[in-house]
Amino acid sequence: MHRMFLIIGSPSGGTSAVAGLLWRFGVDMGRGFDPFDPDCKYEDAGAAAAVVRHQEERANRFKTGEEAKEAIRRALSRQPRDGFWATGVKYPDIAALPEIIPTIDNMSLIYVRRDPESTARSIINRFPRWYEALQTMARSHYNFYNHYMGQVIQVNYDLLVDDPVAGVESVCQSLGIACTHKRISDATAWISAERRHYHR
Repeated sequence: MHRMFLIIGSPSGGTSAVAGLLWRFGVDMGRGFDPFDPDCKYEDAGAAAAVVRHQEERANRFKTGEEAKEAIRRALSRQPRDGFWATGVKYPDIAALPEIIPTIDNMSLIYVRRDPESTARSIINRFPRWYEALQTMARSHYNFYNHYMGQVIQVNYDLLVDDPVAGVESVCQSLGIACTHKRISDATAWISAERRHYHR
C-alpha cells in the first residue's frame, strides 16, 4: 500500500508551497492542475470541486459533507502515477475538517503552520471583506489544536521560505523521506525561484 498525505492549514497559510514541495518529492497531488504554472495551487480538481460544494452546503446548514469526504478518499486512494511513490490532497480549510476528514489507513495528516499575523495580512490583502471569516478561522485553528495535534505532522511554512535548506531538511525528516543532496538542492532551488509568487 502506498503512503497518503492530506495537507491541511488555512487559506494563504502555505499549503500550496508544501503541496508543491511534496510533488517534487514524488507525491502525486492529483489531477487538473499544471505543476509548471508559477501560480499553481496543487489542488486535485475533483476533490477541490467537492470541497467548494461542501463549503456552500455548510453556509446553508447542510453539513453532511459526504461528497467531499468521498472525493478526498478517492483522490488519496488512487494508484500513484508512474514516477510517484505516494498520493496527496491539499485541503486548506480547517473549519470544515472535522466534518469531512476521511478515515483511511496509512494516511498522514500534514498541518502547515504559518505566522498568524502574516496569514491574516495576506488574506486581507487578497480578500478585503474576509474579517468575519478570519475570526471563524482563528476559532477553528484553536479547536483543531486541542483535538488533532497528537495526530498530525507539523510543517513550518515560515522556516521553509526564510531558510529553504533547513526547511526542506525539516520536511524530509518529519515525513520520513530520504534527504538526498539532489532532493534538497532541487527543492531549495524551486522554493527560492518561486518565492515571489507566494502570498507574503
